[in-house]
Amino acid sequence: MKTANLIAGVEGIEAEETGGGLNVSDASSKDYALTYTSDPSCVVRFVLAGDALRPTEVTQLLGKEPHRSWAKGDEIRAVDEASNFKPRRTKLTGYWSIVPDSSRHDELGHQIQRLLALLEDLPSILRELIAKYNGEISIGYSSSETSIGVFLEKETLSRIHSLGLSINIDVYPVLEEQ
Repeated sequence: MKTANLIAGVEGIEAEETGGGLNVSDASSKDYALTYTSDPSCVVRFVLAGDALRPTEVTQLLGKEPHRSWAKGDEIRAVDEASNFKPRRTKLTGYWSIVPDSSRHDELGHQIQRLLALLEDLPSILRELIAKYNGEISIGYSSSETSIGVFLEKETLSRIHSLGLSINIDVYPVLEEQ
């Protein structure tokens, strides 16, 4: 049985406006995504979400550009028209996120520490936004490992609690082809 420590990544910056939001990407943020391969990958992000969330307002209040953002009702980018899959055309809720300056292969604890440092440096109105827009630390993990464990130090949990954040962990197992 294999064991994996949760691990994950980010680096450059380009921005694309989308209706009420902004998508920030770069060579590194494209690399800061789950790989869905047998190699473990992990991404950590701070997320605010809610129907009334206005990304430009959140960005202005916090003085920080989001990694990704959109407003409820923003148009979803074009999909393959030849496909039989016809997804929803607009966003269901507002969304604003930031990610740490990390690699998707960094240990989970390191990524969370980097993210918390970013959040703790933001203006105090952050706590109000967290309460209003269901603020959370979202963790995505992908691997073919059969045993996955998460360890967070009590100091880390205390910092998360003091910000009023929830933690959302999603595990995406990758089945190896035989």
